[in-house]
Amino acid sequence: MRSLTPSCVALGLLVLGSCSSTGSRVRLGDVASRFAATEPLRSVRVAFPVGSARVLVAPAGSNEVRVSGEIRVVEERLLEWSVPPRFEEHVVAKIEGGELIVGSAHDGSLANDFSFSLEIEVPAQAALDVEGDLAVGNFAIELPEVGRLDARVSTGNVSARCDALAGPVEATTGVGNVDIAVRSAAPQSGVRLATATGDVTLALPDAAEGSFDLTTSVGSVSAAARYGIDVERNVTSARGRGGVGQSGPTYSLSASVGSVRLR
Repeated sequence: MRSLTPSCVALGLLVLGSCSSTGSRVRLGDVASRFAATEPLRSVRVAFPVGSARVLVAPAGSNEVRVSGEIRVVEERLLEWSVPPRFEEHVVAKIEGGELIVGSAHDGSLANDFSFSLEIEVPAQAALDVEGDLAVGNFAIELPEVGRLDARVSTGNVSARCDALAGPVEATTGVGNVDIAVRSAAPQSGVRLATATGDVTLALPDAAEGSFDLTTSVGSVSAAARYGIDVERNVTSARGRGGVGQSGPTYSLSASVGSVRLR
């Protein structure tokens, strides 16, 4: 995971919240920051050890980036921090060279003491490349158009809902589900979706073309009839291979333990 420096280009800041405890971490409070996107965004990168992030489109006509959500901290460290929390003490949110970077402002072992649950709103525009790198948590993308998608989660789910996904696409998790749905324009570059323990689901528009390889060591494989995929089943494993059309990318969907579905 690349380190993120604790700087922020926020032009306006709103901080809300109170403290109440739940689970192994206690609630430090809610934070929010918004700032103008003074240059067109090319990409979004999200990285922190513990927590969840949801990337979505801002309201129509908005030229602002908004990052908001909840912060939790291990109970032993609660009294070390201001309540309500100050955004810039805990969250990095900045634009560098057309890339929006969001992550933890804490380094080293301190970073593992915090968890984040953030919503990241970005202005509506042409396809954005999206990168997510989370150790524990869920990563969700809800954008009209996505270019390259690179999402890596050790424990948690990866999901994407978009009208167009150009690719290439790499979405993986160790323990959790990978669920990608594309409504209108299918990927034009290679797609790899994988989990060690969990389910993999991919839904594509009717016109999608490409070659498909679906595998699971323990579980099931299923595909819509239009893909022309032959599924071979063993006692515990299953594999489906096939293709549609004369062109299109290669799709690789795999689960070590779990179900693989192509819709």
